[in-house]
Amino acid sequence: MRRFFYACLSFFGLASSFFEPICNGVNFLRGAFQNGVFCLEALGVSVRLRPMNRKQQGFSLMEMMVAMAIVLILSAGGFTAWQGWQAQQRLIQTVHQLRSYLTLLRNDANWYNRERQVRVKRNGDRWCLTSDAAGSQGCGSGGATEFMPQWREIRLVEITEGLAFFGLRNSAWPGHIRICNAAGEWQVLTSVWGRIRIVETPGETTCH
Repeated sequence: MRRFFYACLSFFGLASSFFEPICNGVNFLRGAFQNGVFCLEALGVSVRLRPMNRKQQGFSLMEMMVAMAIVLILSAGGFTAWQGWQAQQRLIQTVHQLRSYLTLLRNDANWYNRERQVRVKRNGDRWCLTSDAAGSQGCGSGGATEFMPQWREIRLVEITEGLAFFGLRNSAWPGHIRICNAAGEWQVLTSVWGRIRIVETPGETTCH
């Protein structure tokens, strides 16, 4: 313990001997600067030490208005593009769900060797597809053989009359189903052998 105490004393002694010349040098420069200022003032030379300018320069009102206008324009363009992308994704998701629905009807007709005809039902501004032969209930019955789009903006443009799948030789009545919204138009095509595929319709959409 005594050795540790002596070691600490020797360390602080060396540190003070090391920093003492530096402190003396700083004091010397400060005194020389003050003496120089005093001599210049004695000779009639005015010496004014200007403090550091810490005033921060901000933006003017016009600059702020221009920046806000640019931000608003970019935000409006981005929001419009985002809405168009959302509508396109809703349409693509609906057309894939419609293809899955027709595939379900085709597989059911082939497996049980029976006919599955696609019919259209309308309930106000909503529409749905069903293969129920009764046809008395409206859309929204929730049956496994019913397809109703999730979004009201999806419109049914055209459907081939008599579109159906037959269990005999796994055949089908060829046709198409066209759906659209503000983002575009797609078709679901069926061939005579029950092949189902989706195709995007080029050109202007009829859902604007």
